[in-house]
Amino acid sequence: MLEADQWLDAMDQTAPDSLQARALIYAAVVAYARPFTISQVTPKERVVPLKDIPPPLHLAATHTMILDLRNKVIGHKDATPAVGNVATPNIILIKLDATGLNLRTVNIKGMTPGIRKEWKSLCSHFVAHCVAQIHPLFMRYYSEIRRQPDGVYELLVTEPPDDWIRLHK
Repeated sequence: MLEADQWLDAMDQTAPDSLQARALIYAAVVAYARPFTISQVTPKERVVPLKDIPPPLHLAATHTMILDLRNKVIGHKDATPAVGNVATPNIILIKLDATGLNLRTVNIKGMTPGIRKEWKSLCSHFVAHCVAQIHPLFMRYYSEIRRQPDGVYELLVTEPPDDWIRLHK
């Protein structure tokens, strides 16, 4: 979520219809959707981290639109529309010229300021949820973490006796 929020902020310094703006939209969609897709958390366990956490009601349509973009347009190039949509987002363009035939799909061209504002609100909502969930865990291990000198550390999902926190290089 924090990455998605950063990519949305970076759009302020980018021309709205540029290739860079499209790249930022794609990056933000992928980063936002990660906690709503399956993640491997241990060698045997797979979870969807925010599976049962709903967005605020007034932002539910935007949340669904972002996940549909990831699932139907960016992560996949589906020919069928998302549930509730009447047309596929992946319109196929056929270019004919002297060199032959070229097929490609239409790219996302931009994002309205209103959608971007709602998307940032969604990021804030889910970050606040995650912070509330992680805070008790952080407090439980705070004294152990603080035994380390100041710096940037990696949190590792490991089996004992391997270290679960180590200095980031």
